[in-house]
Amino acid sequence: MERQSQRHGEHTAPPPSANVASLTQAALDAHQAGRLDAAESIYREVLALDPANSKALHYFGVLHYQRGQHAAAAALMSHALKHDRHDAACWSNRGLAAAALGQLDEATICYDQALQLQPDFADARNNFGVALQAQGALNEAVEQYRLAITSNPALIDAHLNLGTVLGKLGRFAEALACYRDALRLDPNSAEAHFNSGNAHNAQAQHEAAVASFEHALALRPDYAEAHINLGSAIGKRGDYAGAESHYRRAVALNPNPTNLVCLGGSLGAQGRHGEEETFYRQALAHDPSYADAHQNLAWLLLKRGDYKRGWAEFALRWRKSDYDALAVPGVAEWRG
Repeated sequence: MERQSQRHGEHTAPPPSANVASLTQAALDAHQAGRLDAAESIYREVLALDPANSKALHYFGVLHYQRGQHAAAAALMSHALKHDRHDAACWSNRGLAAAALGQLDEATICYDQALQLQPDFADARNNFGVALQAQGALNEAVEQYRLAITSNPALIDAHLNLGTVLGKLGRFAEALACYRDALRLDPNSAEAHFNSGNAHNAQAQHEAAVASFEHALALRPDYAEAHINLGSAIGKRGDYAGAESHYRRAVALNPNPTNLVCLGGSLGAQGRHGEEETFYRQALAHDPSYADAHQNLAWLLLKRGDYKRGWAEFALRWRKSDYDALAVPGVAEWRG
């Protein structure tokens, strides 16, 4: 019997391009799963094999951005864009890195590039709106948020951001409608409840504001800003002890000057003047020019009869824009 010759498939190494593609996908999978250390290791391996790999450069940049390493992120994404200038997602993420570095003009250029490549890119529209809003271009931001929602009605961030900018424009009823849209998409959005509380508060709807802040805290008990705003809302009812409780929680979570001054103020409102000064002093240790701390400390010192230090503190309150000195043309400010 004649034997048939047989060829057995030999196991050969994949070509280098196939190996790089496989590694890149493994890096992206690890990144998507939140395994950032593993993703970093694989991105570095990819880039050692292929330094011009635009996808690895882009998403390694994203990883740096997520870690707060914004300058490194910007450099990696810029390198990626040298090799692929048609990646709309990379342009948008490069804009985020620029914005994080305070380079808002550059950020808007990046978002514009992304949108020229992909006009229906909802995330880029939303990011563009954030940059415009930070530059004070509120009406232009409104337009970008609305376009983002048109492209992706389920983009919760765009609904929230639109509500925020409408609130800054004093259009609180419209802002509340945006937050209701966000809550229809995600009833468990603590931020939407918090923002609703702010809009209600701006319209003097204090009970609705309290309910919204309480909803936010039920969903996120460590929401320091919600503790502060709920404390302020119930303080308006005269419940200063209740306000103190929320302010203390906020200070425990974030002892920033605003929270410290609020806590001191709630103690002062209860007549506990011996306790409040500590918090104003702590606020000023964080920020020596913090006007609200100077203001409250001034009132405390004046109430004690310490007029020399009290009036000196009182004069400092208008060194910030929130407190404007009385300006009389041709008359110098009195420093007596």
